[in-house]
Amino acid sequence: MSNKKLKPVSELSIIDDLAKLPPVSNSALFKFETVGDWIYAKFLGRRRGVQTQSVDAPSTVLDVEILASQVDGGTGPVGKFGIFESTVISQIMDAEKLNVGYPFYLRFDSVDKAKKGRVKRFSFKKLSEEETLKLESALDAQ
Repeated sequence: MSNKKLKPVSELSIIDDLAKLPPVSNSALFKFETVGDWIYAKFLGRRRGVQTQSVDAPSTVLDVEILASQVDGGTGPVGKFGIFESTVISQIMDAEKLNVGYPFYLRFDSVDKAKKGRVKRFSFKKLSEEETLKLESALDAQ
């Protein structure tokens, strides 16, 4: 190891340049609120241990690129979104083990009453290449 004395961090121009970087914006949030809401999306990943102000326990966020969606009976948003996973969505994602970029369909199907409130039920399908092409064609025709 060299005995060369390093400059203090405050004198490094790269630190000054990095300090000027704008903040990274987080993905917008998508929330399934109305029975029948659905997304056709590509899986981007999952972030575990996300702390929120409204819940004491850390949450898991499903990161997706929504290619088409329906919200409250109308056309929904497209783009990169985060979805806070409910217990049911977490169970689906744990079971499916999607790879990054894999297309899927997720629909808010119904609400069941449970001991501690209500449980949102979801329909889910991994989409094959053939199904993806059919869906893309149908969306393009609209």
